[in-house]
Amino acid sequence: MSDRDPAPPFVPVYKTTPDNAARIARILREFGLHPELLDDPPPYVKGVIREVRVGVPQDEADTARKVLQEGDLIQRRNVDNINRRVRGDLLLATAVALAVSAFAGFLRGWHPEVFGIALVTWFAVFMLISNIGKR
Repeated sequence: MSDRDPAPPFVPVYKTTPDNAARIARILREFGLHPELLDDPPPYVKGVIREVRVGVPQDEADTARKVLQEGDLIQRRNVDNINRRVRGDLLLATAVALAVSAFAGFLRGWHPEVFGIALVTWFAVFMLISNIGKR
């Protein structure tokens, strides 16, 4: 898999795409580590996932793994928070759209335009709630 042999003391700690490998190496350098790409980036082939390994000297391997695991945990927490907020926004928008469509249905009868009103209401409420949450 490797196009060039890494120096013997380097240990792979992360496997990722070539674009992301530079970001991972930068993060590790910020923590005073000495990362290297252990593989030359493979040529681009449509539909094929290209991966390279990021390695550090053997004596820095445990520290590098801890740094990367902490970063993954922080990203997971951020994604969970975003998911929780979007689910709440979707639930509230759906509840409001159902209430408006039920009200319109009772006033005007259950005509096809009531469902259009419900769809427009859902979209408007979801966009409004999502934009308010960003501020």
